Amino acid sequence: KFTSLFRSHIHQLKNKIQSVTKKGFTMTEYLTQIKEISDQLRLASSTIDDEDLVLLTLNGLPEEHDALKTTIRARVESITMDDLCSLLSSEEIHIENKAKIVVHDSPVAYATTKGSKNS
Repeated sequence: KFTSLFRSHIHQLKNKIQSVTKKGFTMTEYLTQIKEISDQLRLASSTIDDEDLVLLTLNGLPEEHDALKTTIRARVESITMDDLCSLLSSEEIHIENKAKIVVHDSPVAYATTKGSKNS
């Protein structure tokens, strides 16, 4: 009975790691979820190799990361999970900064700024 429950738990963890998405989470929160589940699988003696973990992580990312996902998938040499985490954290900072620039340069922001200078 214990073996059956143990196997069931491993299946649940594998299903869970395949369905994790970044949606609504920061990159740090998303990567933490992936790490926690993979650590639980390792504790249960069911490892996921780094290459599969990288693919699962990329699959859970939204469209705004498509360029980076394509670049990583097109690489000749494989990437480690540690390197991927570093790249994704940098990418999140880049995307956040880009969003700030777009908001700052919007016509509404310009009109508000211009109007306040003339007052």
